Amino acid sequence: MDALNQSERDSGGKAAGSRTLTEPDTLVFISNNSLVLHTINKLLQNSPHELRFCEDVFDGLCQVKTSQPLAVFIDADMPALSGLQFCALLKEQLCFRHIRVNLIMQETDKCQKAKALAAGANAVLNKPFGKNELMQLIRESGSLAA
Repeated sequence: MDALNQSERDSGGKAAGSRTLTEPDTLVFISNNSLVLHTINKLLQNSPHELRFCEDVFDGLCQVKTSQPLAVFIDADMPALSGLQFCALLKEQLCFRHIRVNLIMQETDKCQKAKALAAGANAVLNKPFGKNELMQLIRESGSLAA
């Protein structure tokens, strides 16, 4: 956890989550399913956002630390650290609480959605999803370019 807390000190005084109108919003997508990442890449191919794709949850944590993204989209079914655990870990850290976390789930019943929200997720994106659903969550994140 000290490494995550270090990012707050490394920000050089820049407010967490601050951005300018000239900087593209960064979005981080984490899934061990290459088809999910490929689909998202295709859906957002003309997007003005800076897109970062990670197949490993720990690489995803590093991306979050270095890029301070507007939003993270993470597959709930990740090995080693689930999307729910990732979300809870991120939301524990003051310097990352502003980042919107969206869980990508295969099937969502009321119980699963409640668990996701209790872990700190801002929204759930159900598979299969299309461009409209994805863009709606990006707009809800406060993207200046959505």
